[in-house]
Amino acid sequence: MAPNSSTSLFRKNLWPRKYPWTIYIILLSIIWISLVVYQLYVVQNAENLKHLSQESRLKQSLELHSEKIINKIAHGSDLNLGQLQRPAVDDNSEKIHALTTKPSNVVDFLSKDSKLNPKGIKIKKPSLILNQATTVKKSYVEFHWQNWHGPDTKRMSVVPGGRWDKPGLGEHGTAVKIDPKKLNPKDRKEFETDWGRNQFNEYLSKRISIQRDVPDRRYPECKKKFDHSDIDHLPAASIIICFYNEAWTVLQRTVYSILLRTPPKLVKEIILVDDFSNLDNLKQPLEMFVAKIDKLRLLRMTERLGLVQARLAGTNVAHGPILVFLDSHVECLEGWLQPLLKDLVQNPRVAIAPTIDIVDENTFEIQTVPANLGVLEFEYFSFGWLYLFPRIRKMMKSAADSFQSPTMAGGLFAIRKDYFLHLGTYDPNFRLWGGENIELSLKLWLCGGGILIHPCSRVAHIFRKNNPHIYNDHMLSLVNYNMLRVAYVWTQDYFDLFFRNKNISSEDWKIFTKDIEEQIKLRNKLGCKKFSWFVDNIFPELYVKGVGKYIGPIRASQTALCIGGKKGKENPGPLVLVDCDGAAMTWELTRIQEIRNGHNCITSVGGNHTTATRPCDGFRINQVFEYNDQNKTIYHKATKRCLAVRPDNHDVVLLPCLKSSPHQKWLWELNPR
Repeated sequence: MAPNSSTSLFRKNLWPRKYPWTIYIILLSIIWISLVVYQLYVVQNAENLKHLSQESRLKQSLELHSEKIINKIAHGSDLNLGQLQRPAVDDNSEKIHALTTKPSNVVDFLSKDSKLNPKGIKIKKPSLILNQATTVKKSYVEFHWQNWHGPDTKRMSVVPGGRWDKPGLGEHGTAVKIDPKKLNPKDRKEFETDWGRNQFNEYLSKRISIQRDVPDRRYPECKKKFDHSDIDHLPAASIIICFYNEAWTVLQRTVYSILLRTPPKLVKEIILVDDFSNLDNLKQPLEMFVAKIDKLRLLRMTERLGLVQARLAGTNVAHGPILVFLDSHVECLEGWLQPLLKDLVQNPRVAIAPTIDIVDENTFEIQTVPANLGVLEFEYFSFGWLYLFPRIRKMMKSAADSFQSPTMAGGLFAIRKDYFLHLGTYDPNFRLWGGENIELSLKLWLCGGGILIHPCSRVAHIFRKNNPHIYNDHMLSLVNYNMLRVAYVWTQDYFDLFFRNKNISSEDWKIFTKDIEEQIKLRNKLGCKKFSWFVDNIFPELYVKGVGKYIGPIRASQTALCIGGKKGKENPGPLVLVDCDGAAMTWELTRIQEIRNGHNCITSVGGNHTTATRPCDGFRINQVFEYNDQNKTIYHKATKRCLAVRPDNHDVVLLPCLKSSPHQKWLWELNPR
């Protein structure tokens, strides 16, 4: 029986001979279609992953932490969303990041999702969401070093003792003097261009090793306390460096000084935040630098927004529990980080700053400075330095102990990330630069924290006379705007004393107080103390003009003559009696018993007990007086003598006290306030 067609089709001798090309074409077509379908499947899944819904991303963020979060919110506790382990998102996924840190969205998802909230706990809105870092006004882009080398490339680890750059000028922080007049025309032009761009000697910096050795000038007590101490219990820090058009060699030297003088275990990452620089060196060369060195990250702001927004961007992406903010023109000295971290472990509600040494702007010499305090100048609500007050020094058990400071410079400090966020970080409406350090200083002291400076942590900083990136008149406008906002929120019971003579127009008042109610609400929510508490307990040396017990000219009894400066002598100078209607000075007895005129105080000088005005030092030693309103004498505590006038030449001096002497009687009016 002949086989049917379906059987004959698969006979071995018939298949290859009768249908060869048709079968090959069918097989190739099937393979091609399969590949196309697979490719479409892969692409579609990639798109789905890339555009993962906000709800799904939020659930991923919350799943690991849901029970802890539910319990915290249900009991009205503060919620720190900054501690959530959010899934990786694209650089431009700010909306998703905002969603995962928005209280209402968190509460809604936890309330409705049975998987995340299996017990069905009723959740109320949290009283305070700690993560204020979402106030970054504009998105930023993070540079991915894998784009240069590929994801499997191992980056270079820079560790202490791993220097490879050749030594050059200025080793060990020594001074290098360059006379631009002796340079050839080409080099002199380079020198002047570099100086104009940076307001420091970048020409010299290019000729100094970016990994130069620096002196170790710590106190012996510091070396003994920290050099061999256990660091296993110390947390790792995220070090955030914000910059705009920084000199290339100076920026590199800052980074290398961190890595070469810090135990690797203590550096979680170094986050460089570029505030929209336009210098060529800070484009591709910087990206190559970041791609090469392990632990470096680079954020680029999409427009210039200033220091506050750049710092908040760095805070947003930081992985470490400790934030260390540094300026981009510093050199960290040996053992700089361990003291800061150790104090933060012991005092989690403080910000702690290093002792700031000086890198000379001309010679790049590293100059050691004595311990200084950060203080507040009330009249302009600005920052200043003063030598360590004796009362503060008495609190220190040794030269290796940190000490309290009323304010901090703000460019260099460490703080716990969760506490920084709890305080609300900075006023998001600050403009560009200035005032943020005073705001944070007052927040810390008035809202339950504090400020410490550590003498064992030393970081050298380039101090320059002018800011090269902001014109002086523009800078003054910016600083005034920010300072006025700070004073408006934080002076409270000193509000009238600050604003009484400011002559602010109604238009300017509207500008600088825009959206300021949010900062006042935050102050109230944090339960912060009044400004007078800061004055009474933290900075009694603060001079507030016009609040002293006695104020006005000091007149010699039974005469028409008052204490003033000697004619023809520059102030500060010797004191004499002058016409009360002419050259007489207005004096004020301050809360720490200084007799003060502006920034100068009456001081005993020399061995002959003459008097003169000298800058007020707050030391409460040689500038402390008591005015007795009953017998009209002015008593000098340090010499135990009384203020007197010599009748022969009208010089104001200190003489042994005689209650009956008419030359030791002074009339000084009570403050009418």
